[in-house]
Amino acid sequence: MSAPAAPLLSFDLSRFRMAEAGFIQCLIDNGATDGGTATASHGLTRVLLEPGFEMEAKRIYYTLSLAAAGYDEAGAPSGATGQFQLRFVFEVENLEEYSTTSKEFEGSFPIRDLMIMLGGVAYSTARGLVLGKTAGTPLAGFALPLRSPQELFQQSLQELEARDEPAVPKKRASASTKPKRVTTKRKPAKD
Repeated sequence: MSAPAAPLLSFDLSRFRMAEAGFIQCLIDNGATDGGTATASHGLTRVLLEPGFEMEAKRIYYTLSLAAAGYDEAGAPSGATGQFQLRFVFEVENLEEYSTTSKEFEGSFPIRDLMIMLGGVAYSTARGLVLGKTAGTPLAGFALPLRSPQELFQQSLQELEARDEPAVPKKRASASTKPKRVTTKRKPAKD
């Protein structure tokens, strides 16, 4: 007999708002000057969900980096590729209710369950955005596969730690240092 499952947390979603959702980067290449071979199927070759937060601003944000490839009828690469980077910002009116502290970190930070849940919302939203953006391209019909939010979050944190880029500081900041605010600037659109 297995151990009982941990109770699910209940969030007051009426106090959550997706403040931003959009592309930072979208590059789709057919891979050849002659048009390449026909793309019969697609695959996700890379996914990384990078979380962040600003407790004072009551914001949680994610940068989602994706890479895709097209394959021909025989399963060989068709040459079609896609690189996508999306940004999602959530405002949580009552973020302090879903925060915790630790001796290892300075200040409070959002609880893991909240970060996982909103990361899942970001990934699911990206499924529709990427599907729409690839319409009429060599990657037409490409949709992100369904993923467990817990699995996606854990895989992304492991990749960030392997690159020595933790999503949150490892040690308390000294009195002389302040945490850096991470922002992503968008490039102006070309006419």
